[in-house]
Amino acid sequence: QVGERLALRMADGMGRVIAWNLVCLEFLDGMLPVASLSRESGIAAKAVGDVYFGLASDIDFPWLQDHLAELAGADLWEQRAARRLMIQLEASRRTIVRGLIEDGGSGDEAASSMVAFRARCADGLTRIGELVDELKSADDPGLAALMVAVQAISEQCQVWQGGQ
Repeated sequence: QVGERLALRMADGMGRVIAWNLVCLEFLDGMLPVASLSRESGIAAKAVGDVYFGLASDIDFPWLQDHLAELAGADLWEQRAARRLMIQLEASRRTIVRGLIEDGGSGDEAASSMVAFRARCADGLTRIGELVDELKSADDPGLAALMVAVQAISEQCQVWQGGQ
């Protein structure tokens, strides 16, 4: 994905250095939590990143975050609500990742931990996936609809933590 974005920027006429810097900025939001979790756990950033970004195949965090940012609009209260939901969503993601890397460490152990998480939380992950799919197919899902999805993810995070 990084290579594709770099090639696209360069095809638009940007120099390699500027194109690379822009691509890096696009991924900065995701890299900061990975770096933080890596530092906290003492596990290599690559291993943490594999879990952090791999979790997006189960829960479409990027789509939810992007859509929350779009929905904020001009209304101050909607901006505050969207921001709180984004914080709650990221906190759930970090909690799940932290638990997975603590359970599995890095490498094959982390992959095993992901498999166990998926098995233990299959019903909840299916429900969340269905909610997100419903949101994606809706003409104009509002803040309330996204709040329901974020709450479901938070609740699943608590269920998962209880099952550790």
